[in-house]
Amino acid sequence: ALVIDAHNNLYVSDARNNSIRKITPNAVVTTLAGGKANPKAEHAGCDDGAAEIATFYTPAGLALDKQGNVYVADAVNHRIRKIAASDGMVSTFLGGGASGMKNGTFVDGDGTHARFNGPMSVAIDSKSEFIYVADAFNHRIRRFPLSSDRFGCRACAVSDCTLM
Repeated sequence: ALVIDAHNNLYVSDARNNSIRKITPNAVVTTLAGGKANPKAEHAGCDDGAAEIATFYTPAGLALDKQGNVYVADAVNHRIRKIAASDGMVSTFLGGGASGMKNGTFVDGDGTHARFNGPMSVAIDSKSEFIYVADAFNHRIRRFPLSSDRFGCRACAVSDCTLM
């Protein structure tokens, strides 16, 4: 996936190397996050923390909010990860790592209580109020609020989410 910020920096999800790259308008390529140690699949992971130690497992879709935070559909980890613009810290924004449904029901909820099955793409609305997730193997587009003050939680409770 590719996404461009307000300064024409290009962000690339490098699924094979489990990393997120940043390419400046002057063609300077850096690793924004991931790619820890050896980029082979056995070194993939779901470690949160500083960009240089964070790990991903087949990062797919990317989106940017108005503050410049990068959101990553971390497909094999079944999570949506956030790379903070302020300090480069990587955190799990949505998803707990368990895939799919629980007892035959989709699991929405705040933060790590939501469950995905191969999230492949993410998008953020123009006001940076909602993040949309293409939950590929659950065959759904799901919507969650970005703001922690919108519904009193970082993601959303079941009654606040929309399954499309």
